[in-house]
Amino acid sequence: YAVEFFLLLMVNGLTWIMGSMRRRIEVFALFCTAALLPIYIAMGVDTDQAATGRVHIMRLILVLRCTPTIRLLSYVADYKMFAKVTLAIVPRGFEMMKVMFTVMYIFCLIGMQLYGGLICYKCS
Repeated sequence: YAVEFFLLLMVNGLTWIMGSMRRRIEVFALFCTAALLPIYIAMGVDTDQAATGRVHIMRLILVLRCTPTIRLLSYVADYKMFAKVTLAIVPRGFEMMKVMFTVMYIFCLIGMQLYGGLICYKCS
């Protein structure tokens, strides 16, 4: 990761890297990944808790490494339109999920009141 950053720095220069917010985010992700790798290696797998921690750190590293790909996708017009439509749908989706949750909750309450204990698979 250090080699990748220094190659970017040598080829394009610091002003090019810091000139855009997208490139700053990419460099930040690069540094975060480089900082998380020694932690990942040092954790060991002696206990279940350490193994779980290693899994979480590896997931974070993989997500951070996806940022350049996401940055490249933002230049494609079709993906920009897809992102705009998706972000426009999200508020209505939350409203619809609230209604569905309420209806299913009421349906479950009525079902428990009407059939609670009547249908039994292990009847004695």
